[in-house]
Amino acid sequence: MADVRVQFDDAILKRIMRDFRKETKETLDRSMARSFEHIGLLATGDFMRPGPDTLTHPTQLTHRTGRLGRSLTGGFSFNEFASGNRGDREGIRKIRRINNAVVGEYGTKVPYANIHEYGGKIRITEASRRFFWYMFYETGIPAWKNMALTRKSHFVVPARPFFRPAVAKARPDVFKFFQEEIEMLIARAQRG
Repeated sequence: MADVRVQFDDAILKRIMRDFRKETKETLDRSMARSFEHIGLLATGDFMRPGPDTLTHPTQLTHRTGRLGRSLTGGFSFNEFASGNRGDREGIRKIRRINNAVVGEYGTKVPYANIHEYGGKIRITEASRRFFWYMFYETGIPAWKNMALTRKSHFVVPARPFFRPAVAKARPDVFKFFQEEIEMLIARAQRG
């Protein structure tokens, strides 16, 4: 009986595994970044409406300055009325590894995002009344004057979700992005 021996340089195998791990990390990061971009575009494109021609909409958030939208899209805005660059650096985009999982943290630091997403109450202060008067004089929209003159102590802001529905709508695409990227990684590995 013939004896067959295969000798393999361990250093080569280690290098191949290291390179594959690096490519896998880059692939997963790219998939997550692609997912963030997709969710941001859905949130601003499908769940926000252009403004500032109307004061509010009962179920959908209206773009005013574009700050919130830019925080979700990394600076890109669908709002032709947007000015300045506020919001560009207020997005949250973090990719972490926990055990064998890739975890993406995505969102916004814009202070008024939560009140629009979940609804709530806003207390009316003298400063807010001055702001309402300012907006009335700037825009001529009677609703601003009505808010400045109200005797109420607070406003109830209805929930106008933009982020949660975008995440739900994007979920099938997110899985597809990861699958496509991983299939391309495997195909590259098979080609050598």
